[in-house]
Amino acid sequence: RSDEEYVEAWAQFVEARECLGDRRMSRMGKSEEDADKAASDAVQQGRLIRRSIEQRISAARANGGWLPYAERLADRFRLDRYDITVLMTLSALGLVPTLADSLFRTNKSVAWLLRATCDSTREQLTRRGHFTRRGPLVSSLLIRIGSDHRDFLSSDVEIDTRVLSLVLGEDPIKVQMADGGELMEPLAKADEVILDPTADRLISDMVTNTREVADLEERSGFRDRARYGRGPVLLFWGKSGSGKTRTAHVVA
Repeated sequence: RSDEEYVEAWAQFVEARECLGDRRMSRMGKSEEDADKAASDAVQQGRLIRRSIEQRISAARANGGWLPYAERLADRFRLDRYDITVLMTLSALGLVPTLADSLFRTNKSVAWLLRATCDSTREQLTRRGHFTRRGPLVSSLLIRIGSDHRDFLSSDVEIDTRVLSLVLGEDPIKVQMADGGELMEPLAKADEVILDPTADRLISDMVTNTREVADLEERSGFRDRARYGRGPVLLFWGKSGSGKTRTAHVVA
């Protein structure tokens, strides 16, 4: 129903599995049997919550309903359901204060995430590839893996703050803007600016070529592989009042 509720649902999943990574009950003086039962209950509860989330998303897709922005990211970067689990686990930890202030203060390593998101040792072994450079989460720059060359499993896993903003449904254009940038609505039309014919032709060709390149990248799939350097950069030079700002509005 909203991006915030979607994050909250995944926060419940993370909370349900909290005791898997640290065996809290064992450290609190409980028996090993009680600790094992708590871990088993956490696995089952996590499955139920994740199944509920998946059923709601499947129903929304089938009916053409509203989808959380995280699901649209999944479609764009071809993430599978386990990728979504990892992405939303990290998002919940980064966005929900009660989780951030709890026992999750330790660094989020590959091993930690495998334990927190997998139901068995066998699944942990099969999911390792999701954290390599070939995995969509890493290759799409949605998450970053630290460079611990001694032990891959000990490498830290981080999620970009801009991705957290997208997961909350913030405007993608504003999220991707550099610090200090400002998003402005164009306030001028082409017939309001008189340019030197040579400059006019160069700018017109640039606009046309940018559109054609964007279409080509979309059709070839290159757009999803190179997420930087897409937009044109123009430098306007001239005396005050010569029309630099107005020309920029026309191009926009």
